[in-house]
Amino acid sequence: MEEKVKFAADYDCEPARQSYPNFTLLNFMQHQMNEERILHRIKTISETHVSFKVALNGFGSFPTHTIYFNIPANNQIEELVRSFMQLQRWLRPDNEHKPHFTNRPYLTLARKLVPLQYEKAWKKYKDAAFSGSFMVEELLLLKRKQGDKHYQVILKLPLLPAMEKIPYLFQQTLF
Repeated sequence: MEEKVKFAADYDCEPARQSYPNFTLLNFMQHQMNEERILHRIKTISETHVSFKVALNGFGSFPTHTIYFNIPANNQIEELVRSFMQLQRWLRPDNEHKPHFTNRPYLTLARKLVPLQYEKAWKKYKDAAFSGSFMVEELLLLKRKQGDKHYQVILKLPLLPAMEKIPYLFQQTLF
């Protein structure tokens, strides 16, 4: 959040300060009548996953409008996305609305930049060194009606606690 606040001040970009840090695993459209069934399936899958650490390394961009923190390859994210792929047939209301599963997650620093903001900021961020990490301990399922701008949280899905390695204790007989 600290970097987002700094970006907002340096580049007159209040939305960067206001947006909550997140990354998307999957995106889909669905009919309201299928919501309960899908929520149950998503919950069942998420209950089998353990919390995990995500590293951040440097910056990337979508030219002209978005700058983000790079998330290097992460086996736990890939495994989580693969597990949600088994829901494809339930997440597809028709042939025109296929679900999108993330194959390269990123954490947005600032989006919806005007070209001048983007160009000025990207000159600094494209070669800037940055590293950090955070723990993912829950997933949020967000929902918005078609045409709405804002999402609402409809389900918080806690991940299993990461197991700490317990040292192997043994007893040895001396005689």
